[in-house]
Amino acid sequence: MTFRNPKRTRSSGLITPALLSVALLGEPGMGKTTTLQQERQAIQDHCARVGAQLLWHDLAAFGDEGQLARALFEGEAITKWKAGDAPLYIVLDSFDECHLRIETLSKVILHELRHLPID
Repeated sequence: MTFRNPKRTRSSGLITPALLSVALLGEPGMGKTTTLQQERQAIQDHCARVGAQLLWHDLAAFGDEGQLARALFEGEAITKWKAGDAPLYIVLDSFDECHLRIETLSKVILHELRHLPID
């Protein structure tokens, strides 16, 4: 998921509307995490090239809503992104595992995303 910074005066054209989000869906054990791990370096390299902030979290590590919201939306990547003019890339892994412990996971994430400035 990519959010454009509101301080940016024009789009770089690098990310097209068709590429704003990607979801890897599948049964447990299908390789979603493995795929993300294989692509991680390429994603990090891309973010470094374009000066983007990268928020990458394994959601399996979280056990409550407050901890999740603080880690995702009050961390360094979000803070730097809000202060700058580059895009923000968000990669969230293990949604299915976290959802077993935090039933309101999607609502928490959507609530927080709605408070982020976007183009």
